[in-house]
Formats: sequence, C-alpha cells, structure tokens
Amino acid sequence: MLKKLIPLILLSVSYITVFAKHSIEEIDRMINTGVIEFFQTKNSNNASLTFKKALKFSSEINDTPLIVKSLNNLGMISIYDKKYKNGLNYYQQALDLISEKNSNPRFIALLGIGQAKSRLGDYAGAFNHFSMVAESALMYDREITICSCYNEMGIIKKTQKRYGDALHYFKKYFEIKKKQHNTKGVARAYNNIGDTYKEMEQLDSAMVYYRKSLALKNKIGNKRLIASTLHNMAEVQFRLGQVNEAKQNLKEVLATREKMGDSQGVVSSLLVLAQIAVAQNNYTKAEQLLSRAEKIALQINHLALKKRLYEQQKEVYAQQGKLKLALAYYKKFSQVKDSVFNIEASKNIQRLEVVHETKQKEQQIKLLNVENENKAQENRYMRLALVAVFIVFVALVIISRQFQRSKLLKERISGQNQESTRLARELHDSVSGDLTVLWRQMEKEYPNEPIVDELSKVAEKVRGVSHQLNVQVIAKQEFRAALADSLRLKFWPEGVDLQIHVPKNFRIDDYHKKVNLIRIAQELTTNSLKHSEATRIELTFEQRQKKIFMMYIDNGVGMDRDVVAKGNGWANIEARVSFLLGKMVLKTAKGEGFHFELTV
Repeated sequence: MLKKLIPLILLSVSYITVFAKHSIEEIDRMINTGVIEFFQTKNSNNASLTFKKALKFSSEINDTPLIVKSLNNLGMISIYDKKYKNGLNYYQQALDLISEKNSNPRFIALLGIGQAKSRLGDYAGAFNHFSMVAESALMYDREITICSCYNEMGIIKKTQKRYGDALHYFKKYFEIKKKQHNTKGVARAYNNIGDTYKEMEQLDSAMVYYRKSLALKNKIGNKRLIASTLHNMAEVQFRLGQVNEAKQNLKEVLATREKMGDSQGVVSSLLVLAQIAVAQNNYTKAEQLLSRAEKIALQINHLALKKRLYEQQKEVYAQQGKLKLALAYYKKFSQVKDSVFNIEASKNIQRLEVVHETKQKEQQIKLLNVENENKAQENRYMRLALVAVFIVFVALVIISRQFQRSKLLKERISGQNQESTRLARELHDSVSGDLTVLWRQMEKEYPNEPIVDELSKVAEKVRGVSHQLNVQVIAKQEFRAALADSLRLKFWPEGVDLQIHVPKNFRIDDYHKKVNLIRIAQELTTNSLKHSEATRIELTFEQRQKKIFMMYIDNGVGMDRDVVAKGNGWANIEARVSFLLGKMVLKTAKGEGFHFELTV
C-alpha cells in the first residue's frame, strides 16, 4: 500500500512546486509596480524588498531577462541609498549576464557602474568608463545613453573643478536635448551650466542660465525642480548684493518645500535666509532661523547639513560675543566634521577596494588571454607571414600601377603642352601674320570702314590666343603677366566681374608647376563663362610656407558633382592636379555656385 502511495505523493509535491513558482508575467508586473511605487513615494526599503523577491522568483524559473531587470533595479536603489559598492556589484552581475551588445538592460547596467564608481570617488575610472559607454552608444545611435554619459562626465569634471571641461560636456548634453525637443532635459542642462558658472564665480552668467532653466521648469510645472532653481538663483542674488530679491525667492522656495515635505530642502533654504539676516545685522532673526533648521537637521540626521548649520551657528554667536555658545557649537561642528571625514575615508577605502578588485579582474583576464595567445601563437605567425607576403605583393602591384599611371600622366600632359605650343606657333606665324597683312592692305584701300576695325580686333585676338596657348611664353613670363595673358583679360566679358588676388612677392620658379596651375585656372574660367551663368568670379593664389594655395569661386548656378566628374574639362584638371601631387577640394551643387581649392 505504501509503495503505491509514494509515486502519488511525489507527483503531488511536483505539482505544488510547479504551481508555487511565479509566472514571467507576474514577476515582470511585480518589478514594474516596485519601480512606480519607488518613484512616487521614494520608499527605498519597500522597493528593495520588492526587487529582491523578484530576483528570487526569476532565479527559480531561470529567466535571465527578469534576473537582469531585478539586478538593475537593485543597483538603482543601492545608489539612491548611497550604498555605492552594493550598487556596483548588482550592476556588474547584471552586465555579466547580458550577451546582446545593443540592448537597454546592457546600457542601464553600464551607466549604473559608472555612477557607482563616480559616487565612490573613483573619478578617473568613472570618466574613462563613461567615455567608453558613450563611444559604444554612438555606434548604435542611442542618444539617451550618450546624453546620460555627457551629463555624468560634466558632473565629474565640475567635481574636479575642471570647469571648462564641465561646460563642454554640459553643452553637448544640451545640444542633443534641444534637438530632441526635450524640455526637461534642456532645463536640466541650463541648471548644470548655471551651477558651473556659479562655482567659477561668474555670477552674471550663472543668473542667465538659471533664468532660462526656471522659465522651462515653470512650463513643465514640476514644483520640486522650480524650487531647486529658485534656491540657486537666490544664492547668486545674495552674492550679487540683490538681497531683497534673494529673500523673496527663498521665502517662496521655503513655502513650497514645506508643503512637499522636503526636509533637506527646507534646511538649505533656512541656512541661506539666516546668512541674509546676518548680513542685515538681524542676529535675532538669524538665531531663530538656525534654531528651526537645527530641529529638522537633527530629525533627518543629515551630516553635511548639520556641518553647515553648526558652522553658521558658531559664527553667529561669535559675532555677537556669545563665546560660550560659540564654543559649544564649534565642538558640535568639530564632531560632525570628524564624522564626515570618517565617511569620506570609508569612501576612499571602498574606492581603493573597487580599483583593486577591478585590477585583479583585469589581471585574471590578462592571464587567460596570455594562455590563449600562447596556444594560438604558431598559427598567428603563419598567418602573419602569409599576410606579409600578400601585402608585399599587393604593394608591388600598386607601386607598379602608380608608376605606369604617373608615366602616362606625364606623357599626356607633355603631349598636351607640345600640341598647345605647336598650335600657338602656327597661329602666330601663319594665321596672325596673314591677318595682319590683310588688315594693313584693307586699311590703305578702305580707310575708316568698320570692317577694318573688326579685322584689327580679330588679329589682336588671334595673337592673344597664340600667347595663351604657348607654353614656352608662359614659362618665361612673370606669374601675374602669364596669368593675365592666359585668361585673355583684354577680351574679358563685360558682364562678369573677375577678381584676381595675387600677392606682390608671389612667384613660381618651377616651370611645370606654373604652367599647370595656369592651365587649371584657364579650364575653370572657361567652364564658368560657358556654363555657370556667373556674374562674379574670384581667383586667389597664396604661398603658405613651402606650398602654393589656389582658390576659385564663382556665384553661378552650380551643378551636381556627378555631372562635373563626367566632363572632359574636369578630367584635365584632375590629371594636372595628380601630376602636381596636389590636394583639391570641390564644393558645388545646383543653385550654390562653384568652389574649388587646391594645395600644391
């Protein structure tokens, strides 16, 4: 009988176990509820318990995404509770379980690790970490993560008093938030920039950004954010001597913070109001404000606020000559200061531990890598040898082709120059001579006839073209004169304004360089006059150290780059630039004119 019952008992237990386990939907709902309740109530204890239950249940059903989600939320709660080392451990556990590079949980864990390191005081490690995360996020176009990195990097640099760097990262954060039309993010950026200027003692600049932040926060309607910015503005106004404005803003902030139950904020506001009272020699009011602040600070046991409070109370009583009270508060101040020092020392120890653990982990990874490296060394050497042989072969092929290309290019340009010179001589010795003889004869037989003047102009143009084409003439001329002849400035169209900028001491001794630069200028102006409908052309030559810089601009209709590349004229220009080993930049598009730069 017992033997028959045992299988039934085991089966019943298994059913109970299965049904005792929570479903994926239930655990996910539990985590989401915990997040919502935490952000509404800021009760970290309840939230922590919820996420620990979710971690336990998701581990029982071995659901990795839910485990990661629970760990990330536990990391968030730990950082909120200032348990930074715990937060670092939770986030690291989550990261170790994530295989997908481009996933929200991965970037949440990465950001959390950076925040934990920063809060532990490992600023160098945190900054390098955020730089790496930003670079990774950039690969996947994750603007939200990039923004968070820039903001954290700005906070780190501000903490290190590297204010220029802090402003740089806060402004980069601002640019992305502005592009996203994220009002809350822009307001946050303005506030951070204002805080940085305040620490730099550039108070007017701080006020400008605080006002911008306040305007946006008023649109959002978040009272906590409005109160924070108004408080910052009041501090700056007090330091600028605008006491009444500061006092008015602080009273408004104090009322808001009391309604919201923001005890820390209330103490901060009371401390600044007490400073104003002291500045106005109203010590009685200052004592009342500080006494009220002390009661709240003791209730919440906030060490940093207690330190500020006791220091102010010591100063107020000392200034009134109440030395016993001043001494009593000095002792309290010293005790709190020691406590803060001990906490900071503990943080430093934790930071060193984190750095040490990180280094240990890195060393372990290095050892494993060395082992794997040794195993694969022979294969790598073989691959490297094969790659080296292949690279040498490819290099030889490229060099050979380049040599052939260069040789053909030289022959092509040399042939063009020889043909150009031959045509120039033919025009000058034959056509130009015949035209001149004809013109002289007609001048005698038909004086004062319009056709005689036209024939004279044609003869002059032919002589000009012959000079323009004759490479040898160009080579002998000074650069300005050669350029003027080649562009035929005497016959330049009246409707096109040509501006040529050549320094007085500008000269080019290299024959090939001079001829090819002038030919490029000729080709560019010819294209503009034929096709661009330009009314203004600007041509500039400069000598920059040992290099020559040429810039050509027209205000014509422009054209597509693909159309430019197909033209024979552009092929000639590219050939000459390649022959000169120059670097060129072309900027043109329909309706945007033509812009060409060349450095040789």
